[in-house]
Amino acid sequence: MSNAAYGQHAEQRKTLSVQSLMLLVAATAFWLTMGLKAGIACLFGGVVVVTIGWLERRQQQRAAHIAGNDPAKNLRYLYRCAAERFVATVALFAAGFGLMALPPLPLLGGYIIARVVVIYRFYQVLSLRRRHG
Repeated sequence: MSNAAYGQHAEQRKTLSVQSLMLLVAATAFWLTMGLKAGIACLFGGVVVVTIGWLERRQQQRAAHIAGNDPAKNLRYLYRCAAERFVATVALFAAGFGLMALPPLPLLGGYIIARVVVIYRFYQVLSLRRRHG
C-alpha cells in the first residue's frame, strides 16, 4: 500500500471513529429524552451516511478501473454513480421511515450529524494539506 493510500485510509478511519462517537452521544441523548426507538433512529440516520460513503469509495475505485483517463466515460460514470447514491439514500430513508416506522427527527438528526462530521473532516484535511503540502 502506498503512503498516499495509507494516509487516505487512515483519514477514513478517523472520520468513521469521530462519526461513531458523535452518533453514540446523540443517540444516547435521543434515547434518554424520547425513548429507545429514537436512539435507534439516530443511529440509523448515521448508518445511511456511512453506507453512502462506502458506496462512493467503491464507485471511485470502479471508475478508475473502468473509465481510466477517458473524459466521456468518466462523465457518464459520474452521472450513473450520482444516481445510484441518490436511489440508495432514498431507499434507506424509505426503509427507516416506512418499513421500520422510526421517528423522523432523530433519524434526520443522525443523518445531519454524520454528514456534518464528514464535511468537517474534509475541511480539516484540506487545511492540513494546504499547510503541509
